[in-house]
Amino acid sequence: MIRVEVHVASNGLASRVSAEGHGLRAPFGGDVVCAAASAILRSAARTFECASAARVSGEAREAGRLEFAVELVGDDSAEWARGVSDSLIRGLADLASEHPEAVAVRITSAKE
Repeated sequence: MIRVEVHVASNGLASRVSAEGHGLRAPFGGDVVCAAASAILRSAARTFECASAARVSGEAREAGRLEFAVELVGDDSAEWARGVSDSLIRGLADLASEHPEAVAVRITSAKE
């Protein structure tokens, strides 16, 4: 199972993301649900990383594991960052809804 945790800061930014696990519906490298989760996570991380308005740190220490943290550099990019965060969360939530046996998503917030 793929387990993802997304921490959302008070400004709506997905400030910390961690994911681990593999889809178990096909042999390693052939699971489309796992590939979808990887694409959603990596695209969000790279989108944040390529922006001058955000600082990203993190790593993929091994196959099946990705962690990253995002910090905004300026307030003028907050709306953009919320959009990237919303896309990340919506994509993961939809994937978990469609494949609950393969993906679990937990969203935490600064209010918790």
